[in-house]
Amino acid sequence: MGYADENEVHFRRDIALRDEGLDDPDPNEYGFYPAHSTPAGSVSIAELDGTWRCGDDYIYFYDGSLYTGYYTITYADKTLEEGYVDLEYTINPDDSKEYHYNLYTYDGKFLMGFGVSGELPLNDLYEGQSGEPHYVREKTDGNANDFLGIWACGRMNAVIEEDGGDYLVNIQWSWDAGSGVIYEYRCSYDAADSILRCDGTGTRTEYSYDESGNSTSTVTDEKISASFEIIDGDLYWTDGTDEFSEPQMFAR
Repeated sequence: MGYADENEVHFRRDIALRDEGLDDPDPNEYGFYPAHSTPAGSVSIAELDGTWRCGDDYIYFYDGSLYTGYYTITYADKTLEEGYVDLEYTINPDDSKEYHYNLYTYDGKFLMGFGVSGELPLNDLYEGQSGEPHYVREKTDGNANDFLGIWACGRMNAVIEEDGGDYLVNIQWSWDAGSGVIYEYRCSYDAADSILRCDGTGTRTEYSYDESGNSTSTVTDEKISASFEIIDGDLYWTDGTDEFSEPQMFAR
């Protein structure tokens, strides 16, 4: 997108300074402070990237980084609004910070803001205390074959294979060189929501190897559930135990 006016140069400079983490202790004219650090790893403008819908209005977020990004809004009457989105905060009476995803036009006018929940995957955006408008992430077109293959998340690897109409998911989490845990799920594909689901047929098995290379394994959980969803090319695993407090994200 090309904009060459003086305002654009000024605001793009502000965005560059924000990404460099330079300090600016003063709030803007709307009372928001620019964020220089985030309350959790899941709080990032990059998490907004993609298409969101509220009725017949759409927001497309793109080129998101930690603190800033861009958007295009298409309204029901086919008119457009464009600008940038910043991660900002307000200060509560107890000095705690309340974070917001704030949308501004290119001339610096505040358009709307969404409360930051810190949840992953991020699928809902609410404005203000009323909760309206409520934008929902649009799911990308896809099919069950998009899940097939090998995915990685730190010391975890997931292998997803098709088997007679079902989908077998094997996740190995290596705690160290000689021990770890394996999750095994037989899933069905929910075409309406583009999600793989395992309803109570999964198992969790801990394994270990001794110095001679002999292995032992113990099934620690049976009849567990899980779901798998692809969002913006990444695989999110929600397991049915209390082992993880939030979905785990895997990449190709």
